[in-house]
Amino acid sequence: MKRKAEGEAPDSDGEETAKSDFLLSSLDSSGDICEALMRRYGKSAAPQHRHLCASAAAMRSILLEEGLPLSPPAYLAAAVHTLRSTGSDPSAASAIASFLSILLPLIQDGELSTTKAGDAISILAVFLKENKELPTGTVRSVVRVLGMLVLHADKEDWKALEFPLDTLVAFSMDKRPKVRKSAQEFVDKIFTFLKGSGTIKNAEKTILAIFDKYIQSVKKLSLTKYVDSSKKTENTEESELVHFLNLVKLFSSHLSKKSLRKCFSEAFKLLTPNFNVLTRHLLKLFEALLEHLDLEYLSSESETFISSLIVYISKEKNPTDTVVIALELLKDCLNKLKDIQPSMWSKSLPPIFEAASGYMSSDVESSMEIGSTLKELIVYHIDGRPFLKRENEVVEHEMESSSEATAIISICSSLCRTLSNAEKPSESILGVISVLLLKLDESSCFFTKEIILRLSQQAADLHKEMPIFKNIQECIGCAVIAMGPEKIISLIPINLDEEKSTCSNTWLIPILNKYTLGASLQFFMDNIVPLADSVKNICRKGKKGSKQRVVQSWINGLWGLLPAFCRYPSDIKSSFSSLVELLIKRLREESSLHEIISKALQELINRNKTLCSGNQENVLVELMTRLYLKPCHFDFTKKVHSEKSARKNLKVLASHSMELISTLSDIFFDSSAEKRAYLKDTVKCLASVAECVNICTFYFSLVERLDFADVDMEDKKVKDQDTGTTENMVVAKDNLKEKQDLKRHMMLELTSTFVAVANEDLLNILFDFIRTSLLRDAECCHAEAFFALSCILKEKSDFCLSRVDEIMLLLHNVKSSTDNTAIMNRLACYHHLLVHMLKVNEDTMNNKAFLILNEIILALKSKKESRSLAYDVLLAISSSLKSNTQSDLQRLFTMVMGYLSGPSSHITSGAISALSLLIYNDAEFCLGVPNLIPSVLVLLQNKSNEVIKAALGFVKVLVSTLQTDKLIKLQGEILKGILPWSAVSKFHFRSKVGIIIEILIRKCGFGSVDMAVPKKYKAFVKTIAEARQNKKNPKEGDDDSENAPETDISSPNKRAKKSDASNVSGTERRRAFSAKGSAGKSWKIKNHNLNNTNENSGKSGKGNLKFQPWTESKGDNQKRKRSVSEQQNNKNKKQKVFGKTRLDNNLDKKTKEFGKTKKNAPRKSKKDQDNKAN
Repeated sequence: MKRKAEGEAPDSDGEETAKSDFLLSSLDSSGDICEALMRRYGKSAAPQHRHLCASAAAMRSILLEEGLPLSPPAYLAAAVHTLRSTGSDPSAASAIASFLSILLPLIQDGELSTTKAGDAISILAVFLKENKELPTGTVRSVVRVLGMLVLHADKEDWKALEFPLDTLVAFSMDKRPKVRKSAQEFVDKIFTFLKGSGTIKNAEKTILAIFDKYIQSVKKLSLTKYVDSSKKTENTEESELVHFLNLVKLFSSHLSKKSLRKCFSEAFKLLTPNFNVLTRHLLKLFEALLEHLDLEYLSSESETFISSLIVYISKEKNPTDTVVIALELLKDCLNKLKDIQPSMWSKSLPPIFEAASGYMSSDVESSMEIGSTLKELIVYHIDGRPFLKRENEVVEHEMESSSEATAIISICSSLCRTLSNAEKPSESILGVISVLLLKLDESSCFFTKEIILRLSQQAADLHKEMPIFKNIQECIGCAVIAMGPEKIISLIPINLDEEKSTCSNTWLIPILNKYTLGASLQFFMDNIVPLADSVKNICRKGKKGSKQRVVQSWINGLWGLLPAFCRYPSDIKSSFSSLVELLIKRLREESSLHEIISKALQELINRNKTLCSGNQENVLVELMTRLYLKPCHFDFTKKVHSEKSARKNLKVLASHSMELISTLSDIFFDSSAEKRAYLKDTVKCLASVAECVNICTFYFSLVERLDFADVDMEDKKVKDQDTGTTENMVVAKDNLKEKQDLKRHMMLELTSTFVAVANEDLLNILFDFIRTSLLRDAECCHAEAFFALSCILKEKSDFCLSRVDEIMLLLHNVKSSTDNTAIMNRLACYHHLLVHMLKVNEDTMNNKAFLILNEIILALKSKKESRSLAYDVLLAISSSLKSNTQSDLQRLFTMVMGYLSGPSSHITSGAISALSLLIYNDAEFCLGVPNLIPSVLVLLQNKSNEVIKAALGFVKVLVSTLQTDKLIKLQGEILKGILPWSAVSKFHFRSKVGIIIEILIRKCGFGSVDMAVPKKYKAFVKTIAEARQNKKNPKEGDDDSENAPETDISSPNKRAKKSDASNVSGTERRRAFSAKGSAGKSWKIKNHNLNNTNENSGKSGKGNLKFQPWTESKGDNQKRKRSVSEQQNNKNKKQKVFGKTRLDNNLDKKTKEFGKTKKNAPRKSKKDQDNKAN
């Protein structure tokens, strides 16, 4: 970085402002700027600072000699006159310019009179005109000062403003960037300042006069010759003209309508088909002028202007960045003229696309920008809806005579040629085609036929793993959305060749699956299903192998289109009955289609139900998000049903729902568990739209048909048969019972699907069947029975409360201790039952709620799997109550606290565990529960180790989750409760207390904690703080350990030999730590300073703890070192002897083994030895 020339004024934009702000804050009551500068820069050795201080001192002495006040206006007058007298002296001019730039921001509004401002302005303007070659920093500072002074002048006095404005405008085209930028900034501010005054027209004439002067110079240049854009402009005259164009662009917003027209007209004459040094700046000037130009004038000049821009972008040699700007200009111009000249786009867009399509052959940044501009032109101007008013024949005839249709055909031809010329399409042109397809809507099948065919050829030729293949899929997917799958399949048919066993265009199937929307169910039945059947016939005839797997994938793909065709179909009313007949037939004949048909039925019902709830906007947003489209690209409302249509569709679906439920139920009882999962979901969807009376009748008939009346008759037959042996009878009974339990299990699975729509009669039937199943000995049915019961309790609160006694008795009597799923579902029943009880808030219900809590708390103290499930249920209960009202959750806390005074320590510890879990997710809430924390802390005085362990766990959760400000208020009670257990090492109590205190120190700070600790336990807390500090600063600990001995607090014998410099007696330490055999942590003191972690604890004077090192005499030190050295030598000798002995033993062992092996090895014969020798 180059150092600033000596004596040069500062260059940075904010330097003068920063100095002025500093001086303004440092001014004393006298307001002497010179004094402030001396305080700031008086000791600086920098030459520019010394010149600045000298100049300020000289001006101060002048003011004092003339008896003038040392005010900013007085300093200003003195500085301006001094500047004029300096002439061309760079150092002096730089110092005064810096002083002025610092001084002027300190002058308040109204403090400087317009007369004095006018005098200063004229002097500075003359100075600038006569001294243009001064250093950049000096000129820039004077320009800024001149601009600021003009803002203090009289805006109506044009004579005072004319010359300085001319000067600033001249410097706005200066070759020095910093000077030019500052001048342009203040000219813009001056025009804003003059707005509304009588002098604004004069100021505008000044700009126009300069415009006329420079425009003639531009015309004299040879602008028709092509210039390489990579070369920089070196010609001084050309550079000045470029600055002139940028100046006009800057002031375009201040020009009147007449002036704008003149500037546009003259600048337009300079635009040539080939690029030259001014082209880029001319295009940017057009952007600024077009924003403010009136529509009337633009309309008259639009054809010529648009034609010139089209000619420019059609030249291949022109720089791409200028082509992007020209396209943006065309877009802005056409958008502004849309209302005045609605047919202009039909004349302009075809040549624009013809010229611009060639730039989109590659995926470079400029190609993406051009593609984005073309997309905006399509969205704003092209619309395919006018061509859909009549039948297709009439539309085609109308297209032949329509200028709009002719333009669209021309645009499509340009895009198709670009596709054909490219080896593989670019992402930008595919994006343009996608938007065009969506905007043309269904009429795209007439305009873009050749494009679709070309894309299909490229999709068939490209490998599926290539990145561009995904973009082609998205482009064809837009065609599927726009024109529908029917017309796409007519253009790109999926044909089967039975002789060759091949199927064409199968790559289209995944695209149809993703993008089909609002299709016809009848088309699927008439075209897709026969094709799938034909493929299936080939699969049956063919041999097993890879080819057959491929053919089977075609079948799955074709039938997999059914859910896509059920996505807002257009003909539910007319075609659904035929579809139901087909689906029922295929469900019974082809088990491989069960999952696909189930998904399709769920798609039909769920989407129409969503629309019935009035969420059409959410549906549209979801569709556009899934397909990565914008609202301006396509009108999805025509593809998605209205709320009224969705209600009609649901009635049609409901009329056939029972047929499907009956068929799916029959399949359900013959299916595996994996299949039953999606069949059950489908039955639930169908039941949600069916009549409850019909479901009740069906369920009752199903129970009668499958029940256990038939099984009982079979049981009776088995008994009546003369089997001859008791063993055969037992086997027959077991088989019959297993068959009965399996049927009941599947019936219970199906039962849960009818709960949501069940009325009171059906609920009674369902509950009776569930109760009967639970009271049987077969535990294999309990999991599903409990799940069905939990569904009833969740959905039907009235039924739950009306039969609460019966339900609780049933849950209490039926317990499963082996199946985790059954335990989870049983606890889920308690969850929903308890939530309903607490929301009712009646005394009788509260008493029963205690029984449920008792079950959950017992589960918390059971085996590990059940305990985890009970934790989940307790959290679910808390979440359900919290979403309702805070009072219900507080009632739950209060009820759990009731178990704290239980007679059994097992129940008490379980209740504490429950409270720990409840406060974990919302610790702040526990502060609002009266006496919660004191009630648990008092249990730390209990004699039961199980209770103590649970209470310490509660405290640990509490201190970990509470905010620091709340925790500081409670730390005294917490420490008082837990510290007595720091002397007990059994059951890890001391280590648990240590962890809690460490958390308190981390969150509240050692100073705050130490103040709340009783004197009896301060040593224990200090050791924990020391251990924590050693963990944070291990290097400090290592250094300290080298210089000072380590004291082990857990060893009383060693502790008695060490002197304690922290004023804590050995007796107190023994009380704080139990002696030998500690199972907890061994806290150690090392000699270093402990920094206080609490911000507020420094005020108390106890924030910093200092542990003095243990001192010893010189003789003791030598003895200790000698003892350590002897111990190390003895240890080394032992290790050597041990190593040698071990090595000898290993050697002896290997020798023996080798001898034994050699002895037992078979001897070789003489013949073998001779063969080996040979």
